[in-house]
Amino acid sequence: MTKPYRPSNGTEGSWFRSVFCATCEHDRHWREREKRPCLILNATMAHFVDDPEYPHQWVRGSDGPTCTAYVSEEEARKLRKAKRKLRKDSRQGILFGGNHE
Repeated sequence: MTKPYRPSNGTEGSWFRSVFCATCEHDRHWREREKRPCLILNATMAHFVDDPEYPHQWVRGSDGPTCTAYVSEEEARKLRKAKRKLRKDSRQGILFGGNHE
């Protein structure tokens, strides 16, 4: 069973952010351009852990704290590349009359 996670001090919070937020796709735009910050990270700083608006994605499970919304930048890059290829392949199928094997 998991329960909400909130770092107990600044050092623990820095560790958590360096492990998850610093490499997560959800906060990439903020790190690169200071636009579109991660709403989960922001909400953890704005609400107490027992507040109904505290993000349910930050949890402490049997393996320790984690963010269930975490997506590595590398994984997100692979997904974007696969989506582009799929769109390209589907457009070619329309252009050339379907898949020819």
